[in-house]
Amino acid sequence: MISGEEHSHPARRRSKFQQWMATLATFATYSSRRFGADGCFAASGALSYTTLVSLVPLAVIAFGTLSAFPIFAKVHDQLLALAFQNLVPSIGEQAAWWFRTFAESAAQTTAIGVAGIAATGVLSVPFFPDVPGRDEFGGESYHTGRWPATPVDFRGKRVAVIGTGSSGVQIVPAIAGDVTSLTVYQRTANWCTPLNNSPITVEEQARLRSDFEELREVLNTSVHGFHHLPSGRAAFDESEEERQSFYERMWNSPGFMKLTSNYTDLLSNPDANVEWCHFIAGKIRDIVSDPATADRLVPKDHRFGEKRPPFVAGYFEAFNRPNVDLVDLTETPIVRVTPAGIETSDGVREFDIIVWATGFDFGTGALARMGIRGRNRRLLTDAWADGPHTFLGLQAHGFPNLFFPGGPHAAAGNNPRYNGDQVDFVMDVLCYARAHGHTVIEVTARSEERWTNMVDRGAASPLSFGEKSYYFGTNIPGKPKRYLLNSAGRPKLFAVIADVVANDYDAFTFSGATEAASATS
Repeated sequence: MISGEEHSHPARRRSKFQQWMATLATFATYSSRRFGADGCFAASGALSYTTLVSLVPLAVIAFGTLSAFPIFAKVHDQLLALAFQNLVPSIGEQAAWWFRTFAESAAQTTAIGVAGIAATGVLSVPFFPDVPGRDEFGGESYHTGRWPATPVDFRGKRVAVIGTGSSGVQIVPAIAGDVTSLTVYQRTANWCTPLNNSPITVEEQARLRSDFEELREVLNTSVHGFHHLPSGRAAFDESEEERQSFYERMWNSPGFMKLTSNYTDLLSNPDANVEWCHFIAGKIRDIVSDPATADRLVPKDHRFGEKRPPFVAGYFEAFNRPNVDLVDLTETPIVRVTPAGIETSDGVREFDIIVWATGFDFGTGALARMGIRGRNRRLLTDAWADGPHTFLGLQAHGFPNLFFPGGPHAAAGNNPRYNGDQVDFVMDVLCYARAHGHTVIEVTARSEERWTNMVDRGAASPLSFGEKSYYFGTNIPGKPKRYLLNSAGRPKLFAVIADVVANDYDAFTFSGATEAASATS
């Protein structure tokens, strides 16, 4: 539990505790994704945190992980890394949430807090496909989302990488030069474009520091949460020659600029999207020497932006190495994993190491595995049987005092930015409740319904990702197909938050401990 001094200014920006919570909310996502190939997908300035003030006086239990960001923890001298295998909340006379953990020894640890904040991240639960024999493999096996803290020695090994999403395409070029052989098993090709990362020079660092207030303002107000400026023009406002020159600049630009600073109608105009995809396909065929391999690496089933586009450094070039091979699983699907390797319909290949780069249970994965119970002991998984229902992507009706910033339905764009927006608002709600003597906070059913309906309507928007992406949960067998982001983005999040504050937080019902006990008995 964390407590602290009163704030002297009600219109505070990010307190030290808020920053710490925002970090947990966001970077639980990345806590075990520590393999060396996991290049930062955005400029470091866009992932920074801002003002440090005093702590907010609260009784809060936060659960999440932060092992990927020890420097931040040391700077703020606060680190909470609690892994809960089972969570049994109850709202009694003191409106408390009880968090019980069960270790292998069956010893039980219980923590109590007025509010529960699930800082568990949207990409914190790795997904393993149901491949027969996976547990029978006799060599080393790793998932990119559960990478060991000790280095993996790939030197002289026969390695298989299964999956070509964001993690798979980063690890391939990182290990291709060390291994004896590398076989990449691809189910779906992705529109990979260059990451174009580079070290920050001394001069650039000085400029970032001197211009930090301006940078912070841009990040706090940006539609997508990055500091990239929009191009301000549509594709066919320019000539073909101008467009090709622009595409070349985009190809050589850093990471997410290919989405945020591309033509404004890239996602809404099919013709503009097709032309950009054609440009990328040409780049792939220019880089990869073997025409058949190059053709397999060009996506055929989705346009740019329908899936989270990966950013790469040397990925396509790796397939020009004689020790790197591509297996198209649409042509020769995996039959089983054997003790010695992987069997496809084309035969068996033997390996020393298998790397599973097979993605995550996005958005709801961690929350669904925590045994969360709300009013009348209803499980969150039952309440969300047809997909999540939330308000602002941070609370669900029937689960008072439970907040999950960084969960489903928040926004779309730069996670640290909109997670921080949510954390700011949660802290405002908690402070409002405390100032008015309330101990129980619950979003109304109407507020939850309106927000969830808005998210569902936005799923059909050209600005949303496609239904084949993990943003719809379709990569997880049996998971309801529901959009897990908010395609209206930060502007809608900001607008609704402002309306809630202006109307005295009427999106929530507030009560005291006695009322809560009566309501849940």
